[in-house]
Parts: sequence; structure tokens; C-alpha cells
Amino acid sequence: MSLNVLDCTLRDGGYYCDWDFNESLVGKYLSAMSLAKVDIVEIGFRFLPQSKSIGKFAYCEDDFLNSLSLPGNISYSVMINASELIDHAKGIKAAVNLLFTDKKNSPVDIVRIATHFKELEQCKEIAKNLNKLGYRVFLNIMQITLLDSKTISEMSSDVRKWDLIEVLYFADSLGNMESESVSMIVDSISKEWVNEIGIHTHDNKNQALSNTMKAIESGVSFVDATILGMGRGAGNARMEDLLVEIVSKGYDKYNPDPIFPLVINDFSRLKNEYNWGPNIYYNLSAMYGIHPTYIQEMSGDQRYSSEQMLSAINFLKDVESSFYSFESMIRAIPRSLGDQNGDWSAKNWARGKDVLIIGAGPSTKLYIDEIIAYIKRKNPIVLCLNINEYIPAKLVTAYVACSEWKILAECSRYLDLQKPIILPLKNLPKELKKLLSNINILDYGLLVKDGEFDISDNGCVLDRELTIAYALSIATASGAKQVLLTGIDGYEASNPKQLEMISRLEQYKNLSNAKPIYALTPTTYPIEDKSIYMSERFDQMALLLETGKYFKLVCGAGNEDAEEVKRLTVLYTLAGAKGLDISANVEVVKACKEGVDLAFSLAEEFDINLKIRPFILVSVGMPGDHHVRKAVINLDTCIKCNLCIPVCPTDAIPESLVVIKDKCIGCDNCSAICPRPDIIHYEHNQRSLRQLLPECLKAGAEQIELHAAVSDDETIMDEWRLVSEVCPDGHISMCLDRLHLSNFAFENRIEKAKEIAKERLIIQSDGYPMSGGADDYNTTLQAVATADILNKKFNMTLRKRTNTLIYKKTNDVNQLLSGGTNSLTAKLAQQAGVKFQGASIGTFARQIVKEIVDDDDFYKNNKLIKKGYLIAKELVIANVGEINE
Repeated sequence: MSLNVLDCTLRDGGYYCDWDFNESLVGKYLSAMSLAKVDIVEIGFRFLPQSKSIGKFAYCEDDFLNSLSLPGNISYSVMINASELIDHAKGIKAAVNLLFTDKKNSPVDIVRIATHFKELEQCKEIAKNLNKLGYRVFLNIMQITLLDSKTISEMSSDVRKWDLIEVLYFADSLGNMESESVSMIVDSISKEWVNEIGIHTHDNKNQALSNTMKAIESGVSFVDATILGMGRGAGNARMEDLLVEIVSKGYDKYNPDPIFPLVINDFSRLKNEYNWGPNIYYNLSAMYGIHPTYIQEMSGDQRYSSEQMLSAINFLKDVESSFYSFESMIRAIPRSLGDQNGDWSAKNWARGKDVLIIGAGPSTKLYIDEIIAYIKRKNPIVLCLNINEYIPAKLVTAYVACSEWKILAECSRYLDLQKPIILPLKNLPKELKKLLSNINILDYGLLVKDGEFDISDNGCVLDRELTIAYALSIATASGAKQVLLTGIDGYEASNPKQLEMISRLEQYKNLSNAKPIYALTPTTYPIEDKSIYMSERFDQMALLLETGKYFKLVCGAGNEDAEEVKRLTVLYTLAGAKGLDISANVEVVKACKEGVDLAFSLAEEFDINLKIRPFILVSVGMPGDHHVRKAVINLDTCIKCNLCIPVCPTDAIPESLVVIKDKCIGCDNCSAICPRPDIIHYEHNQRSLRQLLPECLKAGAEQIELHAAVSDDETIMDEWRLVSEVCPDGHISMCLDRLHLSNFAFENRIEKAKEIAKERLIIQSDGYPMSGGADDYNTTLQAVATADILNKKFNMTLRKRTNTLIYKKTNDVNQLLSGGTNSLTAKLAQQAGVKFQGASIGTFARQIVKEIVDDDDFYKNNKLIKKGYLIAKELVIANVGEINE
């Protein structure tokens, strides 16, 4: 009999790490599977979109799978949950088409449908639609041990009549299968089923491997296993053991040796971290038919003692518990009622101040630098839910705990924190109170009462011991101005914990003394969000980008002519420009600021309603970047043809041919027209950005742009980290172009920049740098083409139903059109269907007002200024529409 081995480590093991596996680990895993001759790798789930942030192996989108190095000697499968498709608002067919495209366009070979018996009939339509798309379809019947022999045979007969399923799997979901049961189930299926049979075992009773071998002996030809048994609950049959066993039985095609290093070096570490595998609790759950998720959830929560878990199992064995329910688990765990009247009064403790509550969600680690910077900048009252390794204790006002078991686990560390611990002291047993005798405890009471949420000065009444609700009560009783949340990330929509928390939040919001709540880091809960950078100016900038109303005048990164910059600033500020891109020179920054002030003083006279001051951005670059270099003409070799003088857009080359450094912007026009290659070269002014940038920000700049078109990636990212550090609460821009970078390098650098800057990031997509002298479509074409490349990588997604790219509702990356931009840029982008968040125009913008800027009577003649502003305004409107109202 032929045998097929399926490994589902990334799918079943994903329950422990939210399907977020390390890229290096995945590469080693796939290589080992290939060398071990495993037939099928079930690479993950294909869930419908979830509100919670989970890893890519939960979705296994085709684009993502194509980015992996998938060995060619393996078939690849994904699993779908039948219930998810059955419950889809637009029906099963729409759900299938949302998840899958034609097989010929996908690396996925097999789709395995996981279903309960009660959902079986609807699976026919799912399988039918998948077959039409060209996929092999397996059907996995969960909780098979709940069915008798007759029902199993009848079910098999029904599925055979569909003529849609290649392999009929049965799963030991509750982990309570015995070897005799395996034989009975296989016999029952075989009476009516003529195709292949598969088995998926769980290891609650240490019988996953023996049950798998029994199944092979009984005629099963498809078997599942995972590395080190990694899987939900007690885990699965261990792949390394299974391969050794079947090779000893004569299936010598397989080779277990490549698996062993993976087990020893990689998955052993994961097992120590997540602690899956059989134990007494899983054994009892299998014995009583209790769904293993109850055990997994309680085991992963340090609040629950062994006595509580055993008591819960005793409760669950007498009720329907073959399906997991969070509410049932809470009812099963015994709890004390507690006492609302603590000895400490929170009244006026945080009166009129913001209270920041820090949770333990992944966003705390992801945004740790921003959270720390926010605390230092805003000085809120900081309540940390339990001990958080990422938040320095010196920044925390008080730690909050209300779970007896969490307090027990962390109390030995309280003294070292040297901070108050707010907890319901009267609820704790005497032994635990003794451990807290030398700790600064603020005793805020807690009474647990079903369905209640009440807050008073000395304590609160809650539905259960929920630390975030306890902290909200403290913030409210203490007179907080508003409550800000970080690390309160939430769960996927279908998770009962998500529903419970939403219910608690609604209860809180309905209280008469509730405070405004805002989330500073991403959350799936219905909480209004605020940027963690939290400045009004940041929000103004974000809105300009969101609405596509951001026009940036580029004076030139190398243009240090302060007077010219000041005059350009006056004209374009009046015209509605909201960005002013200037050289990182303190004197230039001051001149630009003076220009803004002058424009605002003239606005009333010109009947212009200027509401938002433009954002002054200083540009810096790396050695070799064309934006920050200065031309030098070698007078010894120069033939004095003077061709370079008229082509210089900033009049930086006088008749003497000694380049005026303050005016030179490094555009390359002079060297391009020079008849000899040895006459003109370029120099880069080496300046310390760590010293220079803070000086510019102090002088009035608010944003920084790094010109990063050179190829030295490591050095670029070091400088980018410095820019991010120096400007932590403002937008930062990276200027990139495809003249110097390949598409891959362009996209890769953006990904790295985004990891550091997050939502502060702006990409200036520089089509053809400093080429905007002419006002035609050809000049601006590369700017639009470069923006299109960025959008397709970051701001668009594949609509599976039509296999076409569509724009996401929210941009992942904000970008400005640049490089050859002129009055036709936006028009061409719109014709090409290319979206952008703003326009950045330099050469053309300066050129059209050059005559006015150079006029000696500029400051004396307001009519002249008005004429220049109207010219500039036409360019602004052509690119981003009317801005000033």
C-alpha cells in the first residue's frame, strides 16, 4: 500500500505564535521537508480577513507563498474552516472566490476543508467551487469520536456520492481515541468509501503515534504529523518519530535524518517557549471528552492554579464541553467575590492629568521607542498592567494587578521596582499578603459580581478579574482627564475574549463618570485612536497626506542662498504650499521661517485665508547623492566655452566660472553639457547630522528628508535611524529614485525605512531627479511610473475574485510625486490611475517665478509679490487642488 505523509507544523503550530514564524526558520523547515521526502506540506490556514493582527501563515496568500523558496518535490496544501465560509455574509461561493483564484495561478495544490459533522452538507458546495477552480480537495471530519459506526458509514456514503473529495480525513480532535477506535472508524468509513483515507491524531494520551501506526495497518494511506508534535493543545504525532517508525516498516522512501537538526536546534526552543505537549490535564480532558482548548487557555494563563484547573475540569465533564466556549471556561473556574472597599482612596490622585495604561500586547514591543518618547514628552500618569519587560520602571507611576495568580507570580520582583503596586489587597490569602509586607501597596478594592461595573473612590465592582477594567476604574476614580491605551491590541473578531472585552468597554462608556478613551497603538477594539506622536501639527500633516492636499516646494537640498529661499517661501506659502523643502543650514531655516511670517502678514491684504503654516523640512543626503553635492569647475582644464552658464537653473555659475556654492544644487546640467569629462567634478560637504539636524529643528524646521538613492544600504539605514531618533514626533521623508536603484532595491529600502519610521514615513518617489525644467508629459512620466511601482507593492491588494489589483482603503506608505514634476504631473497620474498623497516640485516651481524672485524691488512691490503668488498658485492647484479657503 502506498503511503502519503503530510506535515502541518506551520498550520497547527501557528495556534501558539499567531502563525507568525521566523523567515529563517521557515526556510530551514521547507528544506528539511524536501530532503526528508515528505509528500505534502500544509503550509497554513487560509482564513478570511481578521480584525486581529496575525501572521502571514494564517492567510497563506498566493503572493506571499510565491515569495517563499518552495521546494518542487512537495505538494502544498492550505486548510480552511468550513464554518467560516458557511457564515460568510455573501454566501459560500463568494467566500471561496474571495479566498482562491484559479489553481493555475496559485502555488497551492490541495485545499483541506475542516468541518464538524453538523456542517457536512454545506461542505459539498465548498468542495464543488474549489474543484471548479482546479484544486485537489480533502475533507477533514473533526471530533470523529463523537460519532457512532453507523453514522460514520452513512456520512462516508453521502460524501462518496458528491464525487468531489479525493481524501476523506478523520481527526481525533478531543484526543481521546484508542487503537480499537481507530480500527472501528477506518472499517466504518471503508464500508462506503472507495477513495483514500487520512488520519490526524492528537497526543492527549500519548497515543498519537501509536494511533497513526494503527491507522496505517488498518488501511489509511494519508497521515499527518508535526515537528516535535507542535500543535494546538497536547499537540500531534511527532514527525521525527513517525518517519523513523514507517522507515522501519519498509517505507524506505522517507528519510528522517534531515528533521533531527530542526528538532534539536529550532523547535526545541519553541517548545520551551510555548510548552505544548501532553500532561495530566490533557489526559483528563480526553477522558471526559472536553475540548483541549480549555486546557490550552488555562495553561497559558498564570492566574489559574492547578487546583482551579482541576476544579474546572470537574465542572466541564458534567456539561457540554466538546466545543470550546470562553464563557463556559469562566463559569468553570471558581472565584472569590472579594471586597469593594480598599484602604486606599484614588480620589484626585491623577486629577486633570492624562492616564496612560500600558498593556502586554505585541504593539507595546513594536512601538516601544514611540511609547517611551511619548511618556517623556507628555508626562502622563503611567499605569502598567502587571510587570512589562519593555517599559523601564522609572517611567511607570504605578503597577496594576488584580489577579491573585499573577500577583503570586510577580510579587518577588515588586520590591526591586521601587514603585507603588495598586491591587485589591483584601482579596488575597494571608500567605500572599505576607509576601507583600514590605511593598508599597495601594489597596484599591475589587468586588466580583456578575454583569456589574461600578466605580467608587476606594474600589470597584467588576464582572470578573479583568486587569484592564480594574485599571480603567482606578483612572476614573482618580479624576483623570482622559485615558490613553497602548498594548491593548485585542483579538480576532470570532474570539470570545474579543466579544467579552467589547462588552466591558461598552459597559464602561455607559457609566456616568466614564472618561474619554483613546488608543495610541493599533487595536481591534472599537476605541477611537490617536497618533502616538500626538502633536496637533503631526495630525495636520497626516490629514494633508490623507486628503492628497500636500504640495511641497523644493528649494533644493544644496541651495544655501538664504535670500532666494526666503522669497520663494513667501510666494508659495501664499499660494497654498504646505511643505517647504530646504537645505539643512540653520541660516536657510531662519530665512525660510521669516518668509513664512511675511507671507502670513501679507495674506490679509491679498484676501487669502491661511490656516495651516507650511511644514519646514530640511534635506540631507549621503556622499554620492546628487541632491547634496556641489559642482567644482577645474579652471586649469576648462576650455572656457561657457556652455555651462546658461543651463544652470540657479545662476550658480558666473562668468568667472567659480561656482557659487550657496546656489549650486548639484543638478548635473553643467557636467552634462560640458564637452570634456575632466573639467567638472563634484564634492560632498561632510557634516555631522547628529549635530546639524538638532540645530535646524531648533531653528524652526519640523521635518527631515534623507536623500538615499546611493547603493550603500547599511550606511543609509544607519543614517535613517539617526534621522528617526532626532525627529521622533514628526514625519520623516526618504527620497528614492529608480535612476540609481533597481525596482527591487527601491521596494526593499522602503520596507526597511517603514520598519523604523512606521506611520511617520513619507517616500518621495523621485522619477528622474531634478529634471522638471520642461512642462510636458514626457518630463513627468518617470515620476508617475515610479509612484505606480510603489503603489503596486505597498498600497494595492489583489482582489481574488477578479484577479486584479485594487487600492487599499488605507495607504501603507504615503508618497509624494517628484523628479521631473510640473503642472501636468497630477493630470497624468489621474489618467494612469496612479494615486498619490502629494506633489513635490522643485526645478519647475522655481523656474516659473524666477523673474519675480530675482527682482530687486521684491519687498517694495506688493503687486509683484501678488503676481508671483498667482503664478505659483496655478501650479499648486494643478497638482493638489485648492488648499487655502
